[in-house]
Amino acid sequence: MMFLDRSRLMKLFVLGGFLLFPIYVFFLLFLCQPDGIHVLLGCFVVAHALFRTWETFFTSKDRRRLEFHGDWTLALTTAIYTLLHFSFMTEFFFIKKELNPWVTFLGFAIYVLGVRMRIWGERALGKQWSIHAVGAKKIKQIRLLRIGPYKYIRHPIYTGIILDAISLPIILNTKYALVICLVFFVPAMFFRALMEERFASRRFGAPKYSAYKLATNMFFPLKVIKDKFR
Repeated sequence: MMFLDRSRLMKLFVLGGFLLFPIYVFFLLFLCQPDGIHVLLGCFVVAHALFRTWETFFTSKDRRRLEFHGDWTLALTTAIYTLLHFSFMTEFFFIKKELNPWVTFLGFAIYVLGVRMRIWGERALGKQWSIHAVGAKKIKQIRLLRIGPYKYIRHPIYTGIILDAISLPIILNTKYALVICLVFFVPAMFFRALMEERFASRRFGAPKYSAYKLATNMFFPLKVIKDKFR
């Protein structure tokens, strides 16, 4: 019964964020009557939020994606990520200021890199692409991949998610939201990665996974960069 209740709560949360965030942004547009660039960037963030919801919960290969499989880290990071978007938009519309075009351009560059990393990681995973890091897996055949970005880093999809979460407040020039992202969301993703690695170590065997960890980095290919400069 508790499993069903949590699954329903997860579905309601995803649906609520999917519907409430666009409504909130359009309410801000109506209330604040911003200039053209604020309207354009506001619509961009709404489009991004809708796309990320679709990508996360409707493109993975899990059979029952919106059920709670015991992966509390997914619920935590999804909740923080959703609340971050509300903080981005609140600061963006209520703190009136001029946008620095160079900062916004830097944000878009980071955003494109994040999207590229997510897509690269998802394609490398193929049929193993799953949003549930731990718990009752619905994908039966899983092997330890060392192809594509997984030759260099263990969590390229998480790297992409972190990059796009950081890029949005930079695009919008919202410094307080950026601090919130760095303080809350990035550590949450780190703990999610740790939980997944503990689960992977049991699944693939500690010696095999430990060897893989020694050859790669968690989020960024620091070992590859270090080797090139030797």
